[in-house]
Amino acid sequence: MSRNHEDQTDTARLDEHRPTAVLERFIAAEVRYFESGGTADFPAEEFLHPSFVLYEPESMPYGGEWYGPGGFRSFLKVMAETWSAMGPKTPPELIEYEDTVVVMTTLEARSRATGQVVNPPVCQVVRVHQGLLTQARMFYWDTVAINQALGRPAPLPTQGGRR
Repeated sequence: MSRNHEDQTDTARLDEHRPTAVLERFIAAEVRYFESGGTADFPAEEFLHPSFVLYEPESMPYGGEWYGPGGFRSFLKVMAETWSAMGPKTPPELIEYEDTVVVMTTLEARSRATGQVVNPPVCQVVRVHQGLLTQARMFYWDTVAINQALGRPAPLPTQGGRR
């Protein structure tokens, strides 16, 4: 094998471990999972570090911290029980800086409880190490609208920050 071919192979291997490349494959697997109605197996170990942590807002029905591949599978089960359809309405925009990727998109989701469709803008901050996700933090633009679509009471507003 020529040195040039070895360099190309090494570059391709490095590219597949770039945080954005890892996240693109992860998002595609999530879309396949939700398109299956939550019946497909999600290959969590392929994407998630054993110490992975997902942070979801406490005001959501699946809020809290979800640990490791097993915790993520449990999270997906609750999501599939909550939403009959879920996926990006707009192509996700990924912005990479070192080991961190910021994902911005608008979701389209249909509530199992009410049948209502919501399209919340979201932002997710993801950290990747050696080709595996180690942390993800989800930010929803309007959790009140999401909870209303789910038929859940809206959380009480806080008074902080306004004068």
